[in-house]
Amino acid sequence: MPEPPDTSCTNGWIYVRANAGRMALPIKTGPATYGERTFVYGWFIGNKYLCNGCSSAAFDNALSTMSGELFRAQVRSALLTW
Repeated sequence: MPEPPDTSCTNGWIYVRANAGRMALPIKTGPATYGERTFVYGWFIGNKYLCNGCSSAAFDNALSTMSGELFRAQVRSALLTW
């Protein structure tokens, strides 16, 4: 178990989040032929100690921002085939 961030925090909880999956994007493979390009992804955040009464909003907001950017390169790659 991780240590509290400072001595004033005597009890708390561990912030853990994870996500994984598979994504398929349509691609153009020829003049009139199409296919799909598949990707797998995953991320894990663990062992972040939060004191009781502390908000996880900053972490949740950072994850929300990251999620919107996670597939930028893959979507661009698929779009370039069209």
